[in-house]
Amino acid sequence: MTKVTGSVRVWHADQGWGVFDSAETPGGCWADANEVMPLEQPLDLRPGSPVRFAWVDIGGATELVHRPRR
Repeated sequence: MTKVTGSVRVWHADQGWGVFDSAETPGGCWADANEVMPLEQPLDLRPGSPVRFAWVDIGGATELVHRPRR
């Protein structure tokens, strides 16, 4: 598990998921709204928003494993 700083590529608030990008997660990191802790309410992630998150490689894909901080 590695913590990195990156940005939001896409966020589908209505579907509860998105993708975060960082240099350490080529291709992006899938993120579930249940794992996202917003600094602001309601959760309002937009493309380009900075995020800090922990991720794990799950067999060639990356997945969010801890709550990111914007």
